[in-house]
Amino acid sequence: MKKLYWGYGIYAVIISIYFLYFYPLETFGPSRIAAYSHAFYFALLPFEWIFLISIICHKKLWTKIEEDLNRGLSWWKEGKWTIILGLFYLLLRLPFQVVYFELVKYYGLSHETLANWFYKWSLDAFAFLIGAIFLVRLLRFALARFPKKWWLFSWITILPFALFLVYIQPVWIDPLYEEFTPIEEGATREAIEDVVEDAGISNAELLQVEKSDETNRYNAYVTGIGDHARIVLWDTTLNHLSIDGITFILNHEIAHYIEGHFYWGVFGYLLLSLSILFVLANVYSLYNRNMGNVNQRHPKTIPILILMTSILLFILQPGSLYVSRHMEWRADEYAVEHTDNLEPAIETYEKLAIESQSDLYPLWWVKWLRNSHPPMGERLDFIERSANTKSEGEISGTNK
Repeated sequence: MKKLYWGYGIYAVIISIYFLYFYPLETFGPSRIAAYSHAFYFALLPFEWIFLISIICHKKLWTKIEEDLNRGLSWWKEGKWTIILGLFYLLLRLPFQVVYFELVKYYGLSHETLANWFYKWSLDAFAFLIGAIFLVRLLRFALARFPKKWWLFSWITILPFALFLVYIQPVWIDPLYEEFTPIEEGATREAIEDVVEDAGISNAELLQVEKSDETNRYNAYVTGIGDHARIVLWDTTLNHLSIDGITFILNHEIAHYIEGHFYWGVFGYLLLSLSILFVLANVYSLYNRNMGNVNQRHPKTIPILILMTSILLFILQPGSLYVSRHMEWRADEYAVEHTDNLEPAIETYEKLAIESQSDLYPLWWVKWLRNSHPPMGERLDFIERSANTKSEGEISGTNK
């Protein structure tokens, strides 16, 4: 294991040096926080794999766990060990997250207090542990009762929980993290209502979320389904962007709703999860045969499956990110088509790029492994080309 740790340490150092000193970063300012963000992401990328391999190879640990489970009340002790290992993983990552949190504050991307950040981290940690306990119990039950079709049983069992979570998250879970209030009456709300009414989704609730005490960045999104549809704008967006800039961003978000990107995302998630579980079952079966047909009920099976799943997700990540970027392009195209004057849109996206200090043109492999949205430089180029095309069309129409 020492060679593995040394190898990971050398990899992390090389990645950090490359992004800190040699990465060809393009931004609207001198800040290199975007490169530092890349460095943290890629340096920590194998961390989960290293952790899981360390756990899997720890023979004394599994002897102790197996003996403990065999003494009775296995379901309770199973949960106990899940919490212990889950907390150990979270606490190992915590110092790196705190360092990045302070780095983001240093460069002015956030002014959130450490106490508030830790509160949200605690909520995430609690949800992670609850999810881990449920997942471990489900997998161990499925492996024991349905040794050949455990993957299908697991998917069918997770399905209603996933759909229920999608439905309740905007209403019950999001308010645990943020404070939501109706958008105040005035010219901005009237402009938003006009855009929403033109799009045919006037039943959506118009909300703002208080983010100015945490960050200077801007954001807006559409969430929820059916009668629970919500259009949410950060108060920084409402307070610092022009009305035309806000309506352009709103048109972008409405496009996701109109084109059903949310539903496509849910459908894609369900199909992808089924495919991953099927592939996982076959890969694990092959692995198990080569390792001497180890009993599937052994508790070590769970981290092995989690490791395989993590690697599979990484392999599939460029594809899922590509789909996400395509949806964002479609939303930008919709916003351009429904905006007469694109100059405010250009100014708005420039503000977004400046405030976020983003990497305007990331290298292709960084883009394919990280970016769920098209790079801001490419989006600006597209809007500028569209603005020029509209101007040429107007001039041509005038000459006629």
